[in-house]
Amino acid sequence: SSGINAEYGDDPKRSDNEERSVEAFERCAEDLNLESDLIRDVVEMITTTSTGHHTEEHESDSSRRARDIHYFLDFDLAILGANPIEYTLYARKIRKEYEHVPEQEFCERRAKIMSRFVDRKFVFATREFRRM
Repeated sequence: SSGINAEYGDDPKRSDNEERSVEAFERCAEDLNLESDLIRDVVEMITTTSTGHHTEEHESDSSRRARDIHYFLDFDLAILGANPIEYTLYARKIRKEYEHVPEQEFCERRAKIMSRFVDRKFVFATREFRRM
């Protein structure tokens, strides 16, 4: 059986990348006979990235519940805590990936996405990432 990356790749022109990723993972998980709890957890991680990388821990002062999903989401957003040079290089790569989107539209969409993170009580859910 093939792995997820061999079978599926993100396409910035599509809006269903996470759904396709879940489908590819579920096919792979079935081939590997993974436990249903593990499958459920991974599907939750993938789908949470499509709903704004947000859980209840992003609003909590304590960040006591360091579940796997919170580390997964924080790793996915770690670039937001990078130094300015690293972040600038990342931002340029994102712009290149979405070069098919007109500049004004890209900037408006990017600002909307970034404002979701700024509007949270905490960008990161886990204590470790909050210390970055």
